[in-house]
Amino acid sequence: VLYLLIAQDKKDNALQTTKHKKREDLNTKAKEYYKKSMKFLVEHKNILQERGADNSELISTLFKLQNIYYKLTLLGVDLSKEYDEASDEIEKLRGE
Repeated sequence: VLYLLIAQDKKDNALQTTKHKKREDLNTKAKEYYKKSMKFLVEHKNILQERGADNSELISTLFKLQNIYYKLTLLGVDLSKEYDEASDEIEKLRGE
């Protein structure tokens, strides 16, 4: 979760700067941190599934992953397929 917070901070700072080079650098760093957090959250999701965690825990983790997939897609890393898969999994866990 720490990597996710750092990534969001970098992205927020990138949105506030008017310097193109600085914005690019901050976005690059944000991508790196989003990818790091994604790796850990995917592993966390797998652990939750293996231990039979309740749906609310899984849904919470899936929402975080969904957010990362969305942010990375906005930053030029196409994770729309993963986003859709997370959405489907959330709907299934909610019984929708």
